[in-house]
Amino acid sequence: PGTLKQAIKDVEALVDQEVDGSIHSLWLMAEVDHWNNEKERLVLITENSLLIFKYDFVMFNCEQVQRISLNLSFSMLDGYTYGWLTNLQALLSNRTRFVCLL
Repeated sequence: PGTLKQAIKDVEALVDQEVDGSIHSLWLMAEVDHWNNEKERLVLITENSLLIFKYDFVMFNCEQVQRISLNLSFSMLDGYTYGWLTNLQALLSNRTRFVCLL
């Protein structure tokens, strides 16, 4: 109990208020690939940045931080995909994955 709360507290301390601004939302994203490997990421959306944290929930530490500036002009983006992806034919079990690609 309290593992997620501790993780949130740890990653919120890593947010640079001057660079990122205030936090708007926080998400726990999980992906299970076709080899049944799990990847979990904490994702924070702030005024100026999208922050992706690789967090070790066993050792209670942040292993990696990715900062993506949201102040880019749209001409610099190739594109993005947002929504639910379902490919039931390729999966052994009926699972639905959520994907947000930038």
